[in-house]
Amino acid sequence: MSTAHTKAQRAPDSAAARRPLPDKLAAKLADHSLYEDARVGELEVWNRKYAELRDAMEKAEALWMSALEKLERAESATAA
Repeated sequence: MSTAHTKAQRAPDSAAARRPLPDKLAAKLADHSLYEDARVGELEVWNRKYAELRDAMEKAEALWMSALEKLERAESATAA
């Protein structure tokens, strides 16, 4: 297995360790005062941000998996 392949497999783990935005967003949404009637507009904003983040993370994961598959095919072709 190549060094690039090993790094590619390890990268999602190291990326998870550097996720301050999802953690900050989770903390914001966990704040009980956010759910008070007076803050309904703010709650809507944070829920939209959460949906955007979730969609972006799904897209990033799909791109990552596609790149990893291409790398594996390229390594297989080189080894053959």
